[in-house]
Amino acid sequence: METVRRFRFLLLGGFVLLGVVGYLTENWWLAGIGALGALGCAVIPAAPSMHAAIDKGWKAERVMGLVKSEGDLQAQDAGGNTPLHIAARRDRGDLVAPLVERGAEVNAANRRGNTPLHWAARFNACAAAKALLECGADASARNEDGLTPGERARLSGYEEMMRILNVEKSE
Repeated sequence: METVRRFRFLLLGGFVLLGVVGYLTENWWLAGIGALGALGCAVIPAAPSMHAAIDKGWKAERVMGLVKSEGDLQAQDAGGNTPLHIAARRDRGDLVAPLVERGAEVNAANRRGNTPLHWAARFNACAAAKALLECGADASARNEDGLTPGERARLSGYEEMMRILNVEKSE
């Protein structure tokens, strides 16, 4: 992923330089090529991050291909969520074990103290919750609101999730 970013940056810089040289020498053809090339580089989408790939529902094989090239399973988005948080939110139980096996932290907390299991409970992602528990997720972890994943499920009224997390309705 970093190689793609560097290549795009170098390509963009080359076109900008070409445009400047064309402008300074009053070679408008060269300046035009540089400007169009720079614009093209600016609008070419970068390869998607692992977060985006998981969120967009890419197949597990494609996502795991990104793991091999990008490798940073602890990368955080603006909210402090790791790829495992996104997999939990999207109920991607098929990705949980492979991500954890390659180094994703199963109990990583985001900026609000939510672990991937909190997110699975919040979004009623039962397959992801089961996979997280099998990988050793801590069902007693509390977020900054003082809630465990089970308490989060109870507040939302998700009965199947409450069964998965061994939470009673009346607690």
